[in-house]
Amino acid sequence: MINNILVKLGDNLNYRNILSNTSWLFFEKIFRMIVTLFIGIWVARYLGPENFGTLNYAQSTVTLFMTVAILGLDSIVVRELVGNNKNSDKIMGTAFVLMIVGSIVSILSIIILNFILNQAYSNAFMLSLIISAGVIFQPLNVIDYWFQAKVRSKYVVIVKSISFIIISILKVILLVIHANLLMFGLVISLELFLSAIGLVTIYCKQKANPFSWTYSWKYAKEMLLDSWPLLISSLAIILYMRIDQIMLGKMSTERELGLYSAAVKIAEMWYFIPTVIISTMFPYLVKEKNNHKRLLSILQKVFDFLTLISIVAGVFVTLFSKKIMILLYGQDYANGSIMLSIYIWIGVFVSLGMARSSYLKVINKNKILLIASLLGCISNVALNVVLIPKYGGLGATYASLFSYWLQAHGICFFVSRTRPIGIMMFKAMLIPFRWNYIIKFLKK
Repeated sequence: MINNILVKLGDNLNYRNILSNTSWLFFEKIFRMIVTLFIGIWVARYLGPENFGTLNYAQSTVTLFMTVAILGLDSIVVRELVGNNKNSDKIMGTAFVLMIVGSIVSILSIIILNFILNQAYSNAFMLSLIISAGVIFQPLNVIDYWFQAKVRSKYVVIVKSISFIIISILKVILLVIHANLLMFGLVISLELFLSAIGLVTIYCKQKANPFSWTYSWKYAKEMLLDSWPLLISSLAIILYMRIDQIMLGKMSTERELGLYSAAVKIAEMWYFIPTVIISTMFPYLVKEKNNHKRLLSILQKVFDFLTLISIVAGVFVTLFSKKIMILLYGQDYANGSIMLSIYIWIGVFVSLGMARSSYLKVINKNKILLIASLLGCISNVALNVVLIPKYGGLGATYASLFSYWLQAHGICFFVSRTRPIGIMMFKAMLIPFRWNYIIKFLKK
């Protein structure tokens, strides 16, 4: 069945490459999800809601600024490598230098934010500093973009899986020896270092040489002109994805944050599916950018499929939310079930938003992404300020649900260029009532 879906989504665009690339990405994500599920639950039970909340608070603080290290260049680099393979060394070298600067700015921002928000040498303060050390290795992700452009994610999957296995073993060791909270932060930071070493190794084995990368002021200027809306957009997205946890940590209790964080982790567990599908399809969408009718046809199929699996996940988790929370995290986390039953529906708008963002990147309308992300961010922060003091984690859940809808779908109707895309999304959300379409889609 998955093979048929991929054929339809790709309209037979180099089907073998799509299937192979997607299969490897699915393998890595499913493997990571299963291991994270068991070890993450073990860590959550071991730390308890309070310490688990502190760990997630620190991770959210670092994640907020890790986007700066990438500078919004990820899709830009993939796009340029697909369309201009002859100058790949210049493209990668320029992106690498720019991202080094971004990493330094990111780490300095994390340090400054910690001095402002946290008491010096508190667990939250020290954890944020430790985890942020891994950001310096982010620039080597340009190698990942190189493999994405060639639709050969197999090698990246192998590297990241090995790094993940090593980190998972280290976490188990920490649990067995009853390590303190700061040691878990150190292990989180170590994963980025191991992945960077692996990426360089497989890149060299492909007979490519990172020392042949060169910097180009011309490419730097062009990339930054294209990427700055994406950078601000990505910052806004990360802000409204993680600001709820930071605000909960400051405006509510660590226990409430722990319950909310546990619910969010379960609700976001399946997000690898839209991520894998969209990242695999992106190079082919780029190739179809001059055939807008064909581009929209593929996009509608992606919308339909992602919405369908989002609704299936939403119904299942809503029906069994309390049992899921108790089974996975224990009775101490039972009160987080209502948050989970609501937060799971954010997945519909996350999936649609990812697909819409890819389309806008392909047609180079990055400023629309910027407007959408800023609007979603502002609405989320404003609603959190109003709802968290009164409703705690539940208030943060409602704030997130509305802001995700506004950023992904609602904004489309305020911009003439994206109004047809908003209608396509609405059509996708009606898919439970389009039984004939579903049957034809699966039987083709």
